[in-house]
Amino acid sequence: MKKRGIVWLTLLLLLLLAACNNNDNNDTVDERPANENYNDPDVDITETNTNGKHLSIDEVALSVKEALDLYQQTFPDTQVDSIDLDEENGELIYEIDGFDDTNEYTAHIDGSGEVIYQEEEALDADDQPQALAMGDYVAIENAIITAKQAPEADNLTTTSWSLDEDNGVIAYEITFKDTEGQEVKVTIDAETGEQLSVEMES
Repeated sequence: MKKRGIVWLTLLLLLLLAACNNNDNNDTVDERPANENYNDPDVDITETNTNGKHLSIDEVALSVKEALDLYQQTFPDTQVDSIDLDEENGELIYEIDGFDDTNEYTAHIDGSGEVIYQEEEALDADDQPQALAMGDYVAIENAIITAKQAPEADNLTTTSWSLDEDNGVIAYEITFKDTEGQEVKVTIDAETGEQLSVEMES
């Protein structure tokens, strides 16, 4: 009788332990992000745009002059050789590159006027950057007006622009996009304001 009682007691303890383990498993909380691709290195969840719309550069609050002033405050006594305004992680960001006799510099500036990234490195011996002379160029606003006159850009959103040297010519490259993935790039001569080329991608 004692052996049978011990056996029943052992079985009862095993059943209780199994029940406790089952409850612990049910109480486990999955703390992973809701996006199931959060740990996939090939998926950038910051760029997801469910409605297919693109930010328009018309929405940027910071002017080109203000961005250039912030760059010069960050890297005094340097010259600027390119300016770019584009969407990055759902926000419009200025990227300004510059140089001096020994180094090249990069500053990323958001719409609120904050320098969110900066970099400085030695200038390669083969590099020959050309300094921009902003006073000699048509304003970006006028360049965009000209670019919009291209039939290929009709009804598209102006999503980015850049200003730098291209094959010996200082030019604006203005990009337009639609919700279906069509992309049009219009190149404008920065000194004359004339349209140089239109390139379509899809």
